[in-house]
Amino acid sequence: LKEVRRGDAILYVLRSVFLSLSSVATLECEVCSDIGTNCTGNMKTCDDQQNTCFIILILSTLEDTVMQTVAKGCESKEVCKTPKSHLNMGQGKILQASLICCTKDACKTARPQLPPLKTEVNRKHCPACYSGSGTCDEEMLNCTGPEKYCFHMFSRTYAGKSHFPCEGACEFHLAAGWHLTHPSPAAGN
Repeated sequence: LKEVRRGDAILYVLRSVFLSLSSVATLECEVCSDIGTNCTGNMKTCDDQQNTCFIILILSTLEDTVMQTVAKGCESKEVCKTPKSHLNMGQGKILQASLICCTKDACKTARPQLPPLKTEVNRKHCPACYSGSGTCDEEMLNCTGPEKYCFHMFSRTYAGKSHFPCEGACEFHLAAGWHLTHPSPAAGN
């Protein structure tokens, strides 16, 4: 009887140690999105392949108003390599994004920062066009600040029934998932 209790005690200790180790390995992140620069939401236990929390801040002037949105959630650490992005589509149409990764208490005070808008024209030029619906006429855009790449993107959103062609703009980072041209002859290397 004494050996059974001792065996039970050992199993109990081993199980407790295992459970405490597995709970330490579990990552929880706040999940939310909202207009503005901050949002609050419920904590979510991340999936096994999601090993960091993220916060992304997006500034858009695509609809003729300045709108900032923020989102938080779980993600793979690969997303942490995403550089700050800045897309200038001409006619005051700008899209900027800044993403940071964090874990635990660091997420409570972490705030992504957007790069300041540069208005000084450089010697680069890109064909630019943006439309919230339908087609648009391309014009040459004088790139500003560190913008040195041209990019081409066409997007449709079927669920929301929105459609916007965007043919070219100035950009200063190579962003994953977008087709960007290297500094082109049009960009005035």
